Amino acid sequence: ARNLDWSADSGINLNKLVTIFNIDNTIPHATLGFPGLLGAITGISAKGITTHEAGQASDLETFDGFQWTLRMRSVLGNANNLKNAIKIWNSTKNTLGMNFMFGSAFDKKAVVFEEMRGYSAMFEDYDPR
Repeated sequence: ARNLDWSADSGINLNKLVTIFNIDNTIPHATLGFPGLLGAITGISAKGITTHEAGQASDLETFDGFQWTLRMRSVLGNANNLKNAIKIWNSTKNTLGMNFMFGSAFDKKAVVFEEMRGYSAMFEDYDPR
């Protein structure tokens, strides 16, 4: 899980939180984060889907899209497998430059997305890029 190392002396590392979401009509899932964070910076679902993020420097940002922590929770709460996770992720717009990884215990596979406003690239196993 990410420790949000953006500002090492912020004190936020003292308040880590595991939150379990068991909401009607969604897949139960857990996020590892901090109090007040309703989205996910990393997590795992009852279907074995995992989400992870890593920052990336980019000025290509927009408010016209699905805020990334809530977007990651949407994948956790709705994806049954990796193909479905990719479909859910790609059905919404990017808002900022970040790298995201989605893994599936069922599929025994993971993919990584490099994202910024207006751009998305997906990387699979042994991608030559």
